[in-house]
Amino acid sequence: MFNGACFFSVQLFSPQVAEEFISQVPEIIFEKGKITVPDDYRYVYVSQKGNLFFVFDTKDSLVNLKNMPPFGLYITKDALVTVRRNELRRIPFVNILNKFDFTLSQEDLRQSVKEAVSLSKIFVPPIVFVFYSPFFFSAFLFMAVVFFIVSFVLTQIVKMQMTTKERLRLVALSIMPAGVINGVGMLLNAGILLEPLSMAVVLVYMYCFLKDGQTVDDKA
Repeated sequence: MFNGACFFSVQLFSPQVAEEFISQVPEIIFEKGKITVPDDYRYVYVSQKGNLFFVFDTKDSLVNLKNMPPFGLYITKDALVTVRRNELRRIPFVNILNKFDFTLSQEDLRQSVKEAVSLSKIFVPPIVFVFYSPFFFSAFLFMAVVFFIVSFVLTQIVKMQMTTKERLRLVALSIMPAGVINGVGMLLNAGILLEPLSMAVVLVYMYCFLKDGQTVDDKA
């Protein structure tokens, strides 16, 4: 039975399945502190427990929290908004990106997903994929977008320059510990993707990876 589960998990993580999820994510272009592409686009992700959400909405700059859980992240065309119960914190992209223009393409995300999947097969119990792989791609892709943006804040703090590919690799590596925690949690019926703890774990690992990289650069 376990061998069957392992085989099934590999099928679930096939390139065809990954491509199906990646194709749902549009190319994202940032120009002068705003998302110019896609325009008039909205995607909503709500965690399985229904207590955390992620919204990617470029229709306007207003935040629509109708029927949303108490905690979440909301991306508008010009800002990243954190939501904690009734408290909203709006962080304009112009402050985060420091007028840096870039394109986040499907190919960029595809490479990041491939790396994350490769690591997942090593560290996460295979049988977990049977239950949680349908949620993995959706959660990962939109966490990747969020933490890609967050990486600009952290690299400013540690004063480090990174390319788009380096940032996506950083995101993939930082998300993996949370993936392992969720994988074990799924077996214990306790872990759900995109819980606040998982987000905090990703942030901590991302910062630690950056500090380690900064130390190496200083020694060089």
